[in-house]
Amino acid sequence: MRTKMWFASLAVATAVGFATSSMATGQEPRTIQLSVTEKGFEPARVKVVKGQPLKLVVTRRTDDTCAREIEIHDANVRADLPLNTPVTLAFTPTADGELKYACGMNMVTGVLEVASRDGADQGGTTARTDSTGGMMGGQGGMGGMMGEEGGMMGGGMQDMRAIHGLLSQHQKIERSVKDIPDGVETVTTSRDPEVAKLIREHVWQMKARIEEGRPIRQMDPLFREVFKNHQHIHMQIADVPGGVRVSETADKPDVVPLVRQHARRAVSEFVAEGMRRAMQPTPLPPGYTPHDGSDHGEARPSHGCHCMGASS
Repeated sequence: MRTKMWFASLAVATAVGFATSSMATGQEPRTIQLSVTEKGFEPARVKVVKGQPLKLVVTRRTDDTCAREIEIHDANVRADLPLNTPVTLAFTPTADGELKYACGMNMVTGVLEVASRDGADQGGTTARTDSTGGMMGGQGGMGGMMGEEGGMMGGGMQDMRAIHGLLSQHQKIERSVKDIPDGVETVTTSRDPEVAKLIREHVWQMKARIEEGRPIRQMDPLFREVFKNHQHIHMQIADVPGGVRVSETADKPDVVPLVRQHARRAVSEFVAEGMRRAMQPTPLPPGYTPHDGSDHGEARPSHGCHCMGASS
């Protein structure tokens, strides 16, 4: 009970640069209704006015989601989202730009587009439905389920469906991991043809993310490091009955522990425990020193991290 009361208090707290009430600005607060559905936050993008107090009334309408809490990191606001119970977050944005709201693990995201009064939409909420918004918006969108900039999965509807399907049916998945020179070899299979199809789909999606530097799950320290070093990681995928065999290696010695930690402490644990485990961060390998970002060579642009992981 005390924990819930603390979250309720925190939900109306403010950080530096945010005002707590309409008295500070002389304006009446604007109320914005948000829902959490199977698609993520709806709407996923909302235009608001800088300096105008806001009341976000958030209602989680499904259990088929990992978004059971909401966090607006830059506003120092966080609250639990009980099923079918409206939760109000009150704060005032005072800087132009994008203000992201997300679940606690940054798996499901949305964006408040903060602009001066002349540049903002005053007519209620606005949800974009093009390729930069919606369920898993791109870098510009960051909206809905797992946006590119810091979401858990990121990318598009297809990515999310595969990952969510695997997490929700994790008990149907079998997986083995063994060390090979400079990395790991994993075999991930299912006797269920539909799950086997999802495994193959997901692994190829994640291979593309590694190669292109399009990460997800940025709240997870291990995944941050994996994608900071993505240009040093290489994957080979082969179909096997019921799934895939993946050889994942690194061409840099200090990246090899990341590859192995990801395979065992992230992906294998996701397979064993499903969504409950995916809601938790993954520790870095023992003794690993985080990459400072200064030695990327010819690294491609990086945006976020991933859940089930590239070595599925």
